[in-house]
Amino acid sequence: MRNFRVGKDHRLPTLQDVEKLKNEDFTDFQMYPTVAFDYYKSLPKKNLEHIWKDVAPENKKEHNLSEKADALKATKMLAAVSNVKQVKYLAWKPEKSDTGDEQYHDDGSLKGKYVCQYILDSTKKTSNLKELTLGTDWVERNFSLTALAYIQRLGYDNARKSSYQEAKGDSVNLLGFVNIQNENVTFSVDDV
Repeated sequence: MRNFRVGKDHRLPTLQDVEKLKNEDFTDFQMYPTVAFDYYKSLPKKNLEHIWKDVAPENKKEHNLSEKADALKATKMLAAVSNVKQVKYLAWKPEKSDTGDEQYHDDGSLKGKYVCQYILDSTKKTSNLKELTLGTDWVERNFSLTALAYIQRLGYDNARKSSYQEAKGDSVNLLGFVNIQNENVTFSVDDV
């Protein structure tokens, strides 16, 4: 994804590129939570477990859906992450070693995971966001490549250490900040 380019000038995707995406061809499965819930609920337990492993491979303790309550919980979670109105945020988080250093693949690319925040029950007036680490293959089948490339780039930028020089001459290291000049963002500061 790091080399994914958009536009005639083959540039890295920006937030504006993601905002221009007009995916309006959602299915009932993606629009209405009850449709997805009913579908997942109707599946044999073995099929449900297979889908659950694809969507959330890191949730190993929940892969064995032997109990009816576990299957119901997985069904609700699958319906929620399949719904365009319940998935609120998607991020790409670089993997860290035990010492806090970034980890890399053999090709030099940063290892990482997709994480989403979603609302489990869209019918409640107040709903807390739930977080779930998603399977890469599932994410790449269900989200726009432009959006995923942008999300990964933000993950890389957040992992990159930045520094600046204070007036006293001290160097200050920053972690998790994105260079806004690179994002072509315009903002104003009110001097109060």
